[in-house]
Order: sequence, then C-alpha cells, then structure tokens
Amino acid sequence: MIGVDVDGRFLDALRAFFNMKWSTGYAEVYKTRKGWHVVNPYLELDGWRALTVRMALGDDPDRVYVSELRARIHGKEPEDILFERKFYGGRVWERRKVELAGGLRNTSVP
Repeated sequence: MIGVDVDGRFLDALRAFFNMKWSTGYAEVYKTRKGWHVVNPYLELDGWRALTVRMALGDDPDRVYVSELRARIHGKEPEDILFERKFYGGRVWERRKVELAGGLRNTSVP
C-alpha cells in the first residue's frame, strides 16, 4: 500500500488523487478529521522508494519527516502508516471513503 496524507484543501487531495491514479493506475480517497487520505492499496514499494513517491504526491511534510527520522534512528526501511481510526480529543475519529462523481474513481484492480 502507498498512502498520502493531505491536510487542508480538497483541491490538494484532488491533485494527489489524479497524480496517483495517473502514475500507479489506481487511487482511492478517504475523508479524515483534518483532511484527506489518498491511497493505492494494491501498490507495494520498498520503504525508501515509497517515501520518495509519497513526497512527490504531496504527502504531509511532517509525516514524511517522522517516517524518515524513525527509519534512520532504527536503521530500518521507512514505514507508510495511515490510521483508519484514531482516538483524539476524547473521541474516536474514523476516515470515510469518498466516491468521486463522474467516474473519476477507477474500480478495477490492476
């Protein structure tokens, strides 16, 4: 899986969606508490290559920094972690899948 966390504007998530779909052939969008997750659950890349792709697609810079820092400290490959459920502010937040209108979401699996 490769995932991109886009905080803020939907336009930035839409850009990440189209770039991921164009470059990998598939993309899904999820609404989160602070923004969006753009995901290709079928793409498997090694840690450093995935980190580079995440950066190119506009992943949250803080998330990229933490992934790289943890990998360098522990001498491992970076991990791509996106939460489906998170406990924050005394409640549970879950991401919701977004179906984009006009056939933008590719339903076929590569």
